[in-house]
Amino acid sequence: MARATPRFARSTQALVSAPKEFQNLGVDFISYQENTDTTTPTGELIFHAVASLAQSLLRSDREFTD
Repeated sequence: MARATPRFARSTQALVSAPKEFQNLGVDFISYQENTDTTTPTGELIFHAVASLAQSLLRSDREFTD
């Protein structure tokens, strides 16, 4: 369980690989803020979309602060 998907991992790569690792361990990922449950195809799609959006926002923030 996580409060928000982008806060779950320090990098997009770690975030994207987490659901597969959890699946291998028999663990489900559920995010309350995005209402994401990776045990469903739709939940997995939303998880990856949120991860991509978080990466994009991080890059934008870095551009403005450099």
